[in-house]
Amino acid sequence: MQVLFICDYALCYPGLRQLLDDLDDDVSLTTVTNIDDAELPLANNSFDLIISIFDPVCSFQKANCATEQDIQHCLEQAGDVSLLREQAKGAPVILFTFRESVHLARKVMANGAAAYIPLSSSRDVMLNALRLVLAGGRYIPPELLSGRWSEQDSQQQIVITTAQHEEDDHILTPRQRDVLNCMAERKSNKVIARELNVTEGTVKVHVAAILKALKAENRTHAVLLANQQNLT
Repeated sequence: MQVLFICDYALCYPGLRQLLDDLDDDVSLTTVTNIDDAELPLANNSFDLIISIFDPVCSFQKANCATEQDIQHCLEQAGDVSLLREQAKGAPVILFTFRESVHLARKVMANGAAAYIPLSSSRDVMLNALRLVLAGGRYIPPELLSGRWSEQDSQQQIVITTAQHEEDDHILTPRQRDVLNCMAERKSNKVIARELNVTEGTVKVHVAAILKALKAENRTHAVLLANQQNLT
C-alpha cells in the first residue's frame, strides 16, 4: 500500500508508522513537510492514501481569526484539501487533527476530505477509520457531530458513512483501477498481490472498495458494471 504523509511534526512520524504497520503488512510511506513539497511525489506516484496532520490552531492564533472568512483562509493555509484531492488522482485524503471542531470538520469534508480524525482518538478508532476510508467510506467522529449538523449537511452526506463520494470525478482510485483490471482478467487475489507488489490483505481491501463503489454484488458483477461504465 502506497501512502503519502504530509506533516512537519517529526514526532508524529513514529506513531503513524506504527498505525500503518498495524493496518497493512506492506506499507510504503513517502513523507513531505508541506503541501507544496507533495506536488512532485503526487505527480510521479499512485498513492492509496494521502494523510496530513491538520493543525489550524496556530494559524488561528497568529491571524487572530474571528470571521468565517478568516477561518476559511486559515484552513486553506493549513491544508488545501481541494488541491490535494485534485493532485492525488482520486486517492482519499485523510486529516488527523489537533482541533476537535465541528465547524472545521464540515469545511474540510465539504472540500472533499475522506476523514477528519482527532489525534485524541484511540488507536482502534483510528485504525477503523482508516479501514472505512480504504473501503470507500468517509469518517467523522460521532462526538463532533452531536446532532448539530443542518439538514443541508445531512443531504450532502457529511456523516459517518460507507457510501462512495458521489461528488468524486473519479469513482475509483488509480490503484483500484489496477485491481479492477486484474479482476477483469479473472486473476486471484494472490496473483493480483504479486503483480502489484502489495499484500493479499491490501488487495482484499481494494476489492471491497470496488464492490461498494460500483454497488456490485460480487467480483463478476463488478467487472460487468465496470465495462458498462468504461472503467476497464
